[in-house]
Amino acid sequence: MIKTFLAVAFSALFLNNLIFIKFFGIDSFLGLSKKTGIITGLGITVTAILTVSSFLNYIIYKFILLQLNIDFLLTPIFTIVITFVILLLIILIKKSGSLVYEFFGKYLPLIVTNSAILGISLISINLNNDPLTSVLFGFFSGLAYMLGLFIIITIREKLELSEIPGPFKGIPVALITFGIITMIFFAFDSGILDFFK
Repeated sequence: MIKTFLAVAFSALFLNNLIFIKFFGIDSFLGLSKKTGIITGLGITVTAILTVSSFLNYIIYKFILLQLNIDFLLTPIFTIVITFVILLLIILIKKSGSLVYEFFGKYLPLIVTNSAILGISLISINLNNDPLTSVLFGFFSGLAYMLGLFIIITIREKLELSEIPGPFKGIPVALITFGIITMIFFAFDSGILDFFK
């Protein structure tokens, strides 16, 4: 059980990292990565939605779509489930108090269009995960998303203090940095997962 937990964590954080390996949620990286508060709120919210939607999408896929032989409707159904989870979260956050809604509520509309949420549900189905593994994979993928954004913001803060030639300032140096970090993440080998078996 512990080895499975560690294998899923390693897979989600490094081998299938949302940002650096699967390239999901790049809009967050380019547009929001200069603000630490936004990254924290967005990361926590994405993690919560990924955890819940991964479980619900697994159940719907396994017990409805496959049983009725309509698994070709996977993407639109998953999108509807994710939207429902986000709307439910908005209602719960609004009822919990204005401070919580002030901190987390403004990130929910951003998440509706975030490719990371749908992508992780589809990857989880392709990996043939069971319900528990789907939930763990969703949770750790949310943490991987937050980790990726924190790595980027830390490096971009350092870059702003550095002297960079004019044509490379802003998005160009961010994309070059992104490419270098991506190469580092691609260095992780799936053979490491054999250690957890």
